[in-house]
Amino acid sequence: MDVNAGVDQQCPVCWSLLCEPVAWPDCAHHFCLICALRTRRRPKPVCPLCRAPAGQVRQASELQVSTIHASSVRKVVGYSAYEFQRRETWAQAAELDAAGGLGGPLPLVAGHGEVWQRLRLGSQQEVLMGSKYDELLQWSRSKGGCFAVVLQPTDFEVGAKGRVCRVVDFEVSPSPACWWKPAPRAASSS
Repeated sequence: MDVNAGVDQQCPVCWSLLCEPVAWPDCAHHFCLICALRTRRRPKPVCPLCRAPAGQVRQASELQVSTIHASSVRKVVGYSAYEFQRRETWAQAAELDAAGGLGGPLPLVAGHGEVWQRLRLGSQQEVLMGSKYDELLQWSRSKGGCFAVVLQPTDFEVGAKGRVCRVVDFEVSPSPACWWKPAPRAASSS
């Protein structure tokens, strides 16, 4: 008898493969990562099946994937099929994260002066994360904050490199502190 035969393979919300299943807090229901992310971004998220409340999340990385449940689904549908869907799921989650959740896109870098101007005008696209990331987040969320949205990386460590996809509120003057520095450019062969 196959112990995995009774494992739910479909998300009860979207009816697609239960890929990267996330358990809802305070109840036993599991949802695919995308449905859990979309539901938990709402102002007062509740379980779509039993209405159990949960806290809001902003990014997919804040959700805990149930590795035991994922392993069971992977055994039932096959490794290749699951891994293909897992890559698609995380790509979609990254798009949702980049598009923004609560309060819009995640602010990651801010600055001033000539370097900020080059970033705003699009002549510079890469940045390195600075050492005052927590201060940057608080400042950029305040009224009049000025920031840019970074596509990658998903780990926000000091010195991490990211590519800017859009500059937001660039008409507002940022604070005098510069919390990012330009990424080093590769030596050109011309």
